[in-house]
Amino acid sequence: MTKILVASTRLAVQRLLGGDELARHLDHAIELITTDPDGRAHVAMLSVGEALVLGPTQWRLGLHGSSSTAARLAEPGAEALCTVVADGALHGHRLVVGRSWEFAVAGQRLRGIAATVREVSIDEADYATLTGGPTFELTVPTGPVLQRWADTLSALRLG
Repeated sequence: MTKILVASTRLAVQRLLGGDELARHLDHAIELITTDPDGRAHVAMLSVGEALVLGPTQWRLGLHGSSSTAARLAEPGAEALCTVVADGALHGHRLVVGRSWEFAVAGQRLRGIAATVREVSIDEADYATLTGGPTFELTVPTGPVLQRWADTLSALRLG
C-alpha cells in the first residue's frame, strides 16, 4: 500500500461527511483514535451523523458529553486520528482541536469539537480497491436515528 501525505481532506471524504444523504450511509462507521495521559490508544466509533466536514481542513465532531473521548478532546490543542474509508482507500486524518462546546440533541448532552486537519495520510494500492471498513447495523428504527443525526449536524454547523 502506498501512503500519500497531504494537508487537506480529499473530496470523497468531504462528500461522505458533508451531512447530506445520511440514510444512504446508515451503516458507515468512522474510527476516532485518541490517547490517554499514559499513552494508551482508545478507539471510538462515530457515525456519519456525528462527524461533519465543513471544508478541506475544517471538521466538527459531536461526541457523547460524558464519554472519555469527549473528555480527552475537550481542550484546545488536543489531537486525534480519524480514519475513514472512502474512494477505495483508507484516509487517516490527524485532527487538532481548536475549541469545544456543549449542546443537547434529543435529550442527550453532547460535546461539539471544532478541529483542524493537520495532516492526512492515504493508504491505497494500485492493484486493489478498499471496498469497506468498519460498518454497523442499527438495531432500532432508522427514523429517530436519522433525525437525531440531522439535528446533531445542524448544531455542529452552528457551533
